[in-house]
This record gives sequence, C-alpha cells and structure tokens, in this order.
Amino acid sequence: MLNHHLRIQERNVYKIMRVLGDGTYSIYVYPETGQPHHWPHCHVRWADDETVVQLPLPMVIAGPPLPKNAKLLLIENLEQICNAWNNINPERAI
Repeated sequence: MLNHHLRIQERNVYKIMRVLGDGTYSIYVYPETGQPHHWPHCHVRWADDETVVQLPLPMVIAGPPLPKNAKLLLIENLEQICNAWNNINPERAI
C-alpha cells in the first residue's frame, strides 16, 4: 500500500519533501537553493541505492537504472511528484 501523505522535514535551511513510498521505494524532492544544478527532478531511494530522475519526463539523470517496481511507482504517481516539485520549487515550476 502506498503512503500518499506529504511529509516535510526541516534540515538546516532547506526542506526535504518525501512525496510517497511503498515500503521498498521512496520518492523525494528537494528545493533548489541558489544556482539550480540541473533539470527539475526527484530522487528515488531504496535500501541499497538512489537514482535521480528528470521531471516531467521520467529519464534517469544520475545513478543506476530504476528497478521495474520503482519505475512503475514513479510513472503511476508522476502528477503527484510534479505537483510536489512545484510546491517546493515554485520559481522553477514545471
């Protein structure tokens, strides 16, 4: 079962937003502070690794290829993830 709540954690001067997770994979967005370092993106994390994925086109920017179930989670929830990016990065909305 997916965890569809948004959880914002304060970390020093920026916020990290956990958009969703399914028990194995979690998807996060971060605010772009200062000079943006690349395209709008999210971080897909799991026990052993992390992949950075471009938004709104779910293309890998950095890290290993997404496992099949992580890719399905991302695609099925792409609108929610993009909305989370826009919420935390309104100056770089997609």
